[in-house]
Formats: sequence, C-alpha cells, structure tokens
Amino acid sequence: MVNPFQFGKVVQDKQFCNRQRELRDLISAIKGGNSLWLYSPRRFGKTSLVVNAFSQIEEVKTIYFDLFNIRDNREFATKYLNVLTHELFTWKQGITSILKKLSVHLKKITPTVSLDTMGNPSIGIDIKPNEISQTIESILELPQKLNFPKPICIAFDEFQEVERLDPFLKNIMRSVFQHQQNVSYIFLGSKESLMNAIFSDAKSPFFQFGEKMKLAPISRSDLTAYIESMFKETQLKIKNETIENILHLSECHPHYTQYAAYVAWGLINQKIQQDENFKQIWLSRIIESQSDAFRTIYEQLNTNQRKVLYALSYLDGHSILSNDAMIKYNLPPKSTINTALNSLLKKTLILKSNGSYKFENPIFKIWINKLYD
Repeated sequence: MVNPFQFGKVVQDKQFCNRQRELRDLISAIKGGNSLWLYSPRRFGKTSLVVNAFSQIEEVKTIYFDLFNIRDNREFATKYLNVLTHELFTWKQGITSILKKLSVHLKKITPTVSLDTMGNPSIGIDIKPNEISQTIESILELPQKLNFPKPICIAFDEFQEVERLDPFLKNIMRSVFQHQQNVSYIFLGSKESLMNAIFSDAKSPFFQFGEKMKLAPISRSDLTAYIESMFKETQLKIKNETIENILHLSECHPHYTQYAAYVAWGLINQKIQQDENFKQIWLSRIIESQSDAFRTIYEQLNTNQRKVLYALSYLDGHSILSNDAMIKYNLPPKSTINTALNSLLKKTLILKSNGSYKFENPIFKIWINKLYD
C-alpha cells in the first residue's frame, strides 16, 4: 500500500486538507480580477492553496512563478520570460512566429530559442548591463500587451525575494502592474516582516497594492477528521490517542502534521502495535530522521542563541523577557536576549505572533528539549 500522507511538496486532491473557506475566497478574488498578497509561515500550505485554486479555474489563465531560487534580476528576466512564453503562446505556431511576436513587444531585445536534449524549447536573451531595467520592464508588460483571450492571474511565490534580487525591482513591477487591466497578481511570502514592509509600509511602491490574506492554522477537528479519513481509506486503524499525540507534536502545523502522520502510518502498516510503547517508537523515528539537520543548525548558533532556544522550548508562549524566565533559564540581559531573538527570527528558526515567540519547527523544539535532558 502507498502511504497516503504527503509532505515536502505541493499537495492536491485528497491530500489537500480543508482550507475550503480560503479556497473559496482565493477563487473569488482570482475570478474577480483582484490582486492580493498571501502570507503564512513556511510549509503552511500557501503554494498548495494557490495550485488547488488554479486547478479549479478555467475562465482565467493562471501562471505560477517561484522566486526562491532566482539568483539575480538577470536570471529573473530570462526565467520569467520563459514561463510567460510557454504559458501564453502555442508552440504549434512555430518558433519563428513566436520569436517574431516577442520581438514586436520586447524593446530592443532580440530573443533566441535553444532546445534541450529532450527537444524542449527555451527562450534566451542577451541583456546588456545598462539595459537590465528596461528589459525587465518590457517582459513585465508582456501579459497585457499580448491581448490574451482570457484574463490572466500570475502568482509570484516567495515574493519577498525581490528585496534580495534588486530593491528597485519592485518599483519597476508596481509601475507596470498598476496600468494592467486584464492581469491580476497573487504575491505569496513566508517572511512576515518583509511582506509587511513591501505591502504595508507607506513608503513602499506596493503600499496597499492588493488585499491581504493570511493563512491561519488548520483546526484540530479538521486535522483529526483528515487523519481518520486517510487511515480509513487505506483500511488501517489508528487510535484516538495516536492522533492526539500527532497533533500535540505538530501543534497543528499542516506540514508537520502530514509528516508525523506519515511516520505513524508506516509503523502501523508494519503491524507495530499502538500500545504504551508506540508513542516512544513513533517519536524516536521522527526525531532521528531530523537529528543530523538539527545538529548542523545548532552548531551554527552562538551561546546566547542556544540559551534562548532552550528557554523557548519550555515557555510555551510565556514571556522570555520576564524576570522569572531570565532567572530560571540563566538568560543574559534583556538587550542580549532581544539580539538573539532577532537573529533567530531572521534565520526563521522562530516566529513571532502577538508579542510571543515560538519554534517554526515543533520537532526542532522537542530535539532541543532532549538535547539537554
């Protein structure tokens, strides 16, 4: 039998758990031609939500583009042009016809086509250093200029990466996007402070460009029903206590719930009994699988950052800056704690919500606990 739980990749169909309200809201915005920016912590299901919404829409042409692995604005220009070309042109028209149409709309750019070993075409452009901004502007204008027969919605994943590529890139984007009538955008991001700076700072060119949408955790009841349904479908039985342990470990984080359920399903499929020892077996498998990665991360932290993580692993949302916490966990002065917290936030090892701090990865939290046992 195939394990029904999936993690570390986009999930669709049966593996896509709930999010029905968010799915309806997103589909409605796309069909209405409205732009929005979507924030959630990493591995919370943003991409899966957008992909599932796109799969249910026929009257709008939907395009997905990930900025995470783009190294600079020159690579952005080339890869984005390739995505647009493959999505908005029919290659049956012939390469010569496509190149001719591109040349009409791209200012001072002569595109070329090369084929990989499988015969798949790729667009190439020769960009002069002093013409990068103009080239990017021309490419960004393409979706509107091509007069595509359907409205277009383009999703930029990990949109906060524009700051790394070139801080001026978002100025070019905004100047182009605000004049497009038949194209809407979804901007996905996993770093709240950067996304807020882009869309909520009055000095930012993207200030109030599109509605904000923030993904909340999936409810405990929905995750319980989802786990039960996946086990039932594969004709395996899972005890309520095991489900409770899964959700306690994962803190109802979608990715870690899928991962923990995946491990539990594998053990149960191997006929390992869900007795008093099952939790220890199941938990040990999860922690051992992540231990090497956690140790690499931990070795790169200084002493104060390690102390702060250790304290947070026990505080469960209580203030780390309280006198009681500082004494109990032998913490440094408050200014040093704040420096460590800010560094850990930048490393996305912790998250800040409503003034309190928590681990981004609940499994890492348990690993820290056990490290000092």
